[in-house]
Amino acid sequence: MVCLENYRQQVIDKLEDFVYNVFYTKDGEHIKLANYQADIIRNALSREKNKFVVISATRAGKSEAVSILALLLAMFYVGEEIVIITPILKQAKDGIFQRIRSHIKNNGGLVRLVTTMTQDKIEFRNGSKIYCLTAKNEDGLLGHGANVVIVDEAGSIVPRIIKERVLRMLTTRRERKNLLFLIGTPHNMESYLYEAWNSEDFVKYRITWREAVEAGIMSKEDVEFAKKTIREDEFAAWYEAEWRQLNDELFFDMSAVRDACEIEKRSYKTEDLKGFEIVLGFDPAGGGRSKSCVVAVGRLKNSDDDKL
Repeated sequence: MVCLENYRQQVIDKLEDFVYNVFYTKDGEHIKLANYQADIIRNALSREKNKFVVISATRAGKSEAVSILALLLAMFYVGEEIVIITPILKQAKDGIFQRIRSHIKNNGGLVRLVTTMTQDKIEFRNGSKIYCLTAKNEDGLLGHGANVVIVDEAGSIVPRIIKERVLRMLTTRRERKNLLFLIGTPHNMESYLYEAWNSEDFVKYRITWREAVEAGIMSKEDVEFAKKTIREDEFAAWYEAEWRQLNDELFFDMSAVRDACEIEKRSYKTEDLKGFEIVLGFDPAGGGRSKSCVVAVGRLKNSDDDKL
Protein backbone atom coordinates (compact mmCIF):
# COMPACT_ATOMS: atom_id res chain seq x y z
CA MET A 1 0.00 0.00 0.00
CA VAL A 2 2.88 2.36 0.83
CA CYS A 3 4.44 1.62 -2.57
CA LEU A 4 1.15 2.43 -4.29
CA GLU A 5 0.86 5.72 -2.40
CA ASN A 6 4.42 6.65 -3.37
CA TYR A 7 3.80 5.76 -7.00
CA ARG A 8 0.55 7.74 -7.01
CA GLN A 9 2.37 10.80 -5.67
CA GLN A 10 5.03 10.43 -8.36
CA VAL A 11 2.29 10.38 -11.00
CA ILE A 12 0.73 13.52 -9.50
CA ASP A 13 4.11 15.27 -9.49
CA LYS A 14 4.92 14.23 -13.08
CA LEU A 15 1.36 14.08 -14.37
CA GLU A 16 1.89 15.63 -17.80
CA ASP A 17 4.81 13.29 -18.55
CA PHE A 18 2.93 10.22 -17.33
CA VAL A 19 -0.17 10.96 -19.41
CA TYR A 20 1.96 11.73 -22.49
CA ASN A 21 3.69 8.34 -22.22
CA VAL A 22 0.62 6.22 -21.37
CA PHE A 23 -2.40 7.76 -23.13
CA TYR A 24 -2.95 8.00 -26.88
CA THR A 25 -5.51 9.50 -29.23
CA LYS A 26 -7.48 7.29 -31.61
CA ASP A 27 -4.88 8.24 -34.25
CA GLY A 28 -2.04 6.91 -32.11
CA GLU A 29 -0.71 10.32 -31.07
CA HIS A 30 0.53 10.98 -27.54
CA ILE A 31 -1.90 13.04 -25.47
CA LYS A 32 -0.51 16.33 -24.25
CA LEU A 33 -2.59 17.78 -21.44
CA ALA A 34 -3.60 21.42 -21.46
CA ASN A 35 -2.78 23.30 -18.26
CA TYR A 36 -6.41 23.37 -17.18
CA GLN A 37 -6.82 19.63 -17.83
CA ALA A 38 -3.74 18.87 -15.73
CA ASP A 39 -4.99 21.10 -12.90
CA ILE A 40 -8.35 19.33 -12.76
CA ILE A 41 -6.79 15.85 -12.77
CA ARG A 42 -4.03 16.67 -10.29
CA ASN A 43 -6.37 18.28 -7.76
CA ALA A 44 -8.81 15.38 -7.87
CA LEU A 45 -6.10 12.71 -7.63
CA SER A 46 -4.65 14.36 -4.52
CA ARG A 47 -8.13 14.19 -2.89
CA GLU A 48 -7.51 17.28 -0.78
CA LYS A 49 -10.88 18.58 -2.01
CA ASN A 50 -13.81 16.39 -2.93
CA LYS A 51 -16.43 18.44 -4.82
CA PHE A 52 -15.70 19.88 -8.25
CA VAL A 53 -17.75 21.73 -10.85
CA VAL A 54 -16.42 22.33 -14.36
CA ILE A 55 -18.17 24.58 -16.85
CA SER A 56 -16.57 24.66 -20.23
CA ALA A 57 -16.78 25.72 -23.83
CA THR A 58 -17.95 22.92 -26.09
CA ARG A 59 -15.15 20.68 -27.43
CA ALA A 60 -12.60 22.20 -25.03
CA GLY A 61 -11.39 18.85 -23.70
CA LYS A 62 -13.34 18.56 -20.44
CA SER A 63 -14.55 15.05 -21.28
CA GLU A 64 -11.02 13.97 -22.18
CA ALA A 65 -9.70 15.27 -18.88
CA VAL A 66 -12.39 13.50 -16.86
CA SER A 67 -11.97 10.22 -18.75
CA ILE A 68 -8.24 10.21 -17.98
CA LEU A 69 -8.98 11.14 -14.37
CA ALA A 70 -11.45 8.27 -13.96
CA LEU A 71 -8.93 5.77 -15.31
CA LEU A 72 -6.13 7.07 -13.08
CA LEU A 73 -8.38 6.90 -10.01
CA ALA A 74 -9.24 3.30 -10.85
CA MET A 75 -5.57 2.44 -11.34
CA PHE A 76 -4.09 4.11 -8.27
CA TYR A 77 -6.80 3.59 -5.65
CA VAL A 78 -7.61 -0.01 -4.72
CA GLY A 79 -11.30 -0.89 -4.91
CA GLU A 80 -12.37 2.47 -6.36
CA GLU A 81 -15.99 2.45 -7.52
CA ILE A 82 -16.61 5.10 -10.18
CA VAL A 83 -20.03 5.91 -11.64
CA ILE A 84 -20.54 8.05 -14.73
CA ILE A 85 -24.04 9.51 -15.05
CA THR A 86 -25.43 11.22 -18.16
CA PRO A 87 -28.88 12.47 -19.22
CA ILE A 88 -29.28 9.44 -21.51
CA LEU A 89 -27.27 6.20 -21.58
CA LYS A 90 -26.08 6.69 -25.16
CA GLN A 91 -24.20 9.83 -24.07
CA ALA A 92 -22.28 7.82 -21.48
CA LYS A 93 -21.43 5.00 -23.87
CA ASP A 94 -20.43 7.37 -26.67
CA GLY A 95 -18.82 9.98 -24.44
CA ILE A 96 -16.63 9.69 -21.35
CA PHE A 97 -17.05 5.94 -20.94
CA GLN A 98 -16.15 5.29 -24.58
CA ARG A 99 -13.04 7.44 -24.18
CA ILE A 100 -12.01 5.34 -21.18
CA ARG A 101 -12.48 2.14 -23.17
CA SER A 102 -10.44 3.57 -26.03
CA HIS A 103 -7.58 4.58 -23.73
CA ILE A 104 -7.43 1.03 -22.40
CA LYS A 105 -7.54 -0.55 -25.87
CA ASN A 106 -4.83 1.78 -27.16
CA ASN A 107 -2.27 0.63 -24.57
CA GLY A 108 -1.50 -3.03 -23.97
CA GLY A 109 -0.19 -2.23 -20.50
CA LEU A 110 -3.57 -0.84 -19.49
CA VAL A 111 -5.36 -3.83 -21.01
CA ARG A 112 -3.49 -6.11 -18.59
CA LEU A 113 -4.93 -4.17 -15.65
CA VAL A 114 -8.49 -5.07 -16.66
CA THR A 115 -10.39 -8.30 -16.00
CA THR A 116 -13.72 -7.42 -17.64
CA MET A 117 -14.76 -4.75 -20.11
CA THR A 118 -18.29 -4.48 -21.51
CA GLN A 119 -20.30 -1.69 -23.11
CA ASP A 120 -21.20 -0.20 -19.75
CA LYS A 121 -18.80 -1.65 -17.15
CA ILE A 122 -15.06 -2.08 -16.61
CA GLU A 123 -13.56 -4.15 -13.78
CA PHE A 124 -9.89 -3.99 -12.77
CA ARG A 125 -7.57 -6.51 -11.14
CA ASN A 126 -7.22 -4.28 -8.07
CA GLY A 127 -10.99 -4.41 -7.44
CA SER A 128 -11.79 -1.02 -8.96
CA LYS A 129 -14.86 -0.60 -11.18
CA ILE A 130 -16.08 2.00 -13.65
CA TYR A 131 -19.65 1.85 -14.93
CA CYS A 132 -22.19 4.18 -16.50
CA LEU A 133 -25.82 4.94 -15.68
CA THR A 134 -28.49 7.22 -17.09
CA ALA A 135 -30.47 9.84 -15.20
CA LYS A 136 -33.39 9.03 -17.48
CA ASN A 137 -33.94 5.82 -15.51
CA GLU A 138 -34.45 7.17 -11.98
CA ASP A 139 -35.14 3.79 -10.43
CA GLY A 140 -31.93 2.46 -11.99
CA LEU A 141 -29.95 4.94 -9.88
CA LEU A 142 -31.25 3.46 -6.63
CA GLY A 143 -29.17 0.87 -4.84
CA HIS A 144 -25.84 2.09 -6.18
CA GLY A 145 -23.03 3.42 -4.04
CA ALA A 146 -19.75 4.90 -5.22
CA ASN A 147 -16.45 6.46 -4.21
CA VAL A 148 -16.53 8.72 -7.26
CA VAL A 149 -19.55 10.13 -9.09
CA ILE A 150 -19.09 11.97 -12.38
CA VAL A 151 -22.20 13.73 -13.69
CA ASP A 152 -21.72 14.61 -17.36
CA GLU A 153 -23.90 17.30 -18.99
CA ALA A 154 -25.19 18.05 -15.50
CA GLY A 155 -27.01 21.14 -16.78
CA SER A 156 -29.37 18.90 -18.75
CA ILE A 157 -30.41 16.73 -15.79
CA VAL A 158 -33.41 17.62 -13.63
CA PRO A 159 -32.05 19.03 -10.32
CA ARG A 160 -34.37 16.83 -8.26
CA ILE A 161 -32.84 13.67 -9.74
CA ILE A 162 -29.32 14.78 -8.82
CA LYS A 163 -30.35 15.77 -5.30
CA GLU A 164 -32.56 12.77 -4.53
CA ARG A 165 -30.88 10.00 -6.50
CA VAL A 166 -27.29 10.89 -7.35
CA LEU A 167 -25.93 12.61 -4.24
CA ARG A 168 -27.10 9.76 -2.00
CA MET A 169 -24.60 7.46 -3.73
CA LEU A 170 -21.81 9.30 -1.91
CA THR A 171 -23.21 9.28 1.62
CA THR A 172 -21.39 6.13 2.78
CA ARG A 173 -18.33 6.99 4.85
CA ARG A 174 -15.10 5.47 3.56
CA GLU A 175 -11.41 5.59 4.44
CA ARG A 176 -10.80 8.21 1.72
CA LYS A 177 -12.84 11.16 0.52
CA ASN A 178 -15.65 10.48 -1.90
CA LEU A 179 -15.43 12.60 -5.05
CA LEU A 180 -18.23 14.42 -6.86
CA PHE A 181 -17.69 15.87 -10.32
CA LEU A 182 -20.29 17.99 -12.10
CA ILE A 183 -19.36 18.96 -15.63
CA GLY A 184 -21.22 20.66 -18.45
CA THR A 185 -21.88 23.76 -20.49
CA PRO A 186 -23.58 26.71 -18.71
CA HIS A 187 -26.78 26.79 -20.77
CA ASN A 188 -29.37 26.24 -18.03
CA MET A 189 -29.62 28.48 -14.97
CA GLU A 190 -32.39 26.32 -13.50
CA SER A 191 -30.03 23.35 -13.06
CA TYR A 192 -28.11 21.84 -10.16
CA LEU A 193 -24.97 22.67 -12.14
CA TYR A 194 -25.83 26.35 -11.70
CA GLU A 195 -26.52 25.85 -7.98
CA ALA A 196 -23.14 24.15 -7.55
CA TRP A 197 -21.39 26.94 -9.44
CA ASN A 198 -22.77 29.43 -6.92
CA SER A 199 -21.97 27.25 -3.90
CA GLU A 200 -18.92 27.67 -1.69
CA ASP A 201 -18.72 23.87 -1.29
CA PHE A 202 -17.28 23.30 -4.78
CA VAL A 203 -13.91 23.82 -6.41
CA LYS A 204 -14.76 25.60 -9.67
CA TYR A 205 -13.21 25.58 -13.13
CA ARG A 206 -14.29 27.70 -16.10
CA ILE A 207 -12.76 26.91 -19.49
CA THR A 208 -13.36 29.25 -22.44
CA TRP A 209 -12.54 28.85 -26.11
CA ARG A 210 -9.47 31.07 -25.62
CA GLU A 211 -7.77 28.58 -23.28
CA ALA A 212 -8.70 25.75 -25.64
CA VAL A 213 -7.25 27.58 -28.65
CA GLU A 214 -4.06 28.36 -26.72
CA ALA A 215 -3.76 24.67 -25.84
CA GLY A 216 -4.19 23.66 -29.49
CA ILE A 217 -7.47 21.84 -28.80
CA MET A 218 -9.75 24.23 -30.70
CA SER A 219 -9.32 26.24 -33.91
CA LYS A 220 -9.64 30.02 -33.58
CA GLU A 221 -10.81 30.23 -37.20
CA ASP A 222 -13.65 27.77 -36.53
CA VAL A 223 -14.63 29.61 -33.36
CA GLU A 224 -14.80 32.93 -35.21
CA PHE A 225 -16.97 31.31 -37.88
CA ALA A 226 -19.31 29.95 -35.19
CA LYS A 227 -19.58 33.43 -33.69
CA LYS A 228 -20.92 34.71 -37.00
CA THR A 229 -23.50 31.95 -37.39
CA ILE A 230 -25.16 31.59 -33.97
CA ARG A 231 -26.92 33.96 -31.59
CA GLU A 232 -24.92 36.03 -29.12
CA ASP A 233 -26.36 34.22 -26.09
CA GLU A 234 -25.63 30.83 -27.65
CA PHE A 235 -22.03 31.82 -28.34
CA ALA A 236 -21.68 33.12 -24.78
CA ALA A 237 -22.84 29.79 -23.34
CA TRP A 238 -21.20 27.32 -25.75
CA TYR A 239 -17.87 29.08 -26.31
CA GLU A 240 -17.35 31.74 -23.62
CA ALA A 241 -18.65 29.42 -20.87
CA GLU A 242 -20.88 32.21 -19.57
CA TRP A 243 -24.16 31.42 -17.88
CA ARG A 244 -27.22 31.84 -20.07
CA GLN A 245 -30.75 30.48 -19.94
CA LEU A 246 -31.04 28.93 -23.40
CA ASN A 247 -34.48 27.62 -24.22
CA ASP A 248 -36.11 28.11 -27.62
CA GLU A 249 -39.54 27.74 -26.00
CA LEU A 250 -39.12 30.81 -23.80
CA PHE A 251 -40.77 33.94 -25.16
CA PHE A 252 -38.54 36.12 -22.96
CA ASP A 253 -34.78 35.92 -22.52
CA MET A 254 -34.99 36.08 -18.74
CA SER A 255 -31.32 36.94 -18.24
CA ALA A 256 -31.82 39.96 -20.53
CA VAL A 257 -34.95 40.93 -18.60
CA ARG A 258 -33.05 40.79 -15.31
CA ASP A 259 -30.26 42.96 -16.73
CA ALA A 260 -32.74 45.57 -17.93
CA CYS A 261 -34.87 45.78 -14.80
CA GLU A 262 -34.47 47.39 -11.43
CA ILE A 263 -36.53 45.42 -8.94
CA GLU A 264 -37.96 47.65 -6.24
CA LYS A 265 -39.45 45.96 -3.20
CA ARG A 266 -42.22 48.48 -2.62
CA SER A 267 -45.92 48.86 -3.30
CA TYR A 268 -47.45 51.45 -5.58
CA LYS A 269 -50.76 53.18 -5.06
CA THR A 270 -53.26 53.30 -7.90
CA GLU A 271 -52.57 57.00 -8.30
CA ASP A 272 -48.84 56.32 -8.69
CA LEU A 273 -49.42 53.83 -11.48
CA LYS A 274 -51.11 56.44 -13.65
CA GLY A 275 -47.68 57.82 -14.38
CA PHE A 276 -46.44 54.50 -15.79
CA GLU A 277 -46.66 52.79 -19.13
CA ILE A 278 -47.34 49.15 -18.27
CA VAL A 279 -46.39 46.30 -20.58
CA LEU A 280 -47.68 42.83 -19.79
CA GLY A 281 -46.36 39.61 -21.35
CA PHE A 282 -47.39 35.99 -20.98
CA ASP A 283 -45.15 33.00 -21.75
CA PRO A 284 -47.07 29.68 -21.70
CA ALA A 285 -45.17 26.53 -20.83
CA GLY A 286 -44.56 24.15 -23.70
CA GLY A 287 -45.06 20.45 -23.13
CA GLY A 288 -44.15 20.68 -19.46
CA ARG A 289 -40.54 21.48 -20.32
CA SER A 290 -40.55 25.12 -19.24
CA LYS A 291 -42.41 27.44 -16.89
CA SER A 292 -45.46 29.56 -17.53
CA CYS A 293 -44.83 33.11 -16.48
CA VAL A 294 -46.49 36.48 -16.45
CA VAL A 295 -44.11 39.40 -16.77
CA ALA A 296 -45.18 42.99 -16.11
CA VAL A 297 -42.84 45.93 -16.59
CA GLY A 298 -43.47 49.62 -16.17
CA ARG A 299 -41.73 52.76 -17.36
CA LEU A 300 -42.42 56.38 -16.42
CA LYS A 301 -44.21 58.18 -19.21
CA ASN A 302 -42.07 60.68 -21.09
CA SER A 303 -38.97 59.31 -19.36
CA ASP A 304 -35.61 60.35 -20.79
CA ASP A 305 -34.13 56.87 -20.38
CA ASP A 306 -35.22 53.29 -20.99
CA LYS A 307 -35.10 52.19 -17.36
CA LEU A 308 -37.78 49.61 -16.61
